[in-house]
Amino acid sequence: MSNTVRATTSNIADIGPLLDALVAAGGTNIDGPSFGMKDPDAQLVGARGTAIKAAEAKAQDYARLTGFRAAELVSLSEGGSFGPNPPMPMVRMAMDAGSAKATPIEPGQVGNTLTLNFQYRLVR
Repeated sequence: MSNTVRATTSNIADIGPLLDALVAAGGTNIDGPSFGMKDPDAQLVGARGTAIKAAEAKAQDYARLTGFRAAELVSLSEGGSFGPNPPMPMVRMAMDAGSAKATPIEPGQVGNTLTLNFQYRLVR
């Protein structure tokens, strides 16, 4: 028999005491903690705008440098994902079961990646 519990918190200080409570309640298979972004797509909004402006400027520059009048966007596609899974945060279990200190948690880093592909047509 097994029971699965999933807890979510935005306060990293809550994680150590939660792990301690799980172990004290008899938990033996603890899968985590893991970290993630609350709203990963919201993080990309500004990056999209910056990338689109940079691509447009670069395309217009190529057009000017090669004697064309302008560059027109033909297609735009997006592909993106979370970066590689961050390394599991360091969880140091206290050797002394009578210790009053909670298990310390050291956060890792979470990354997000955005890939935009642009195709421009140079106009005479």
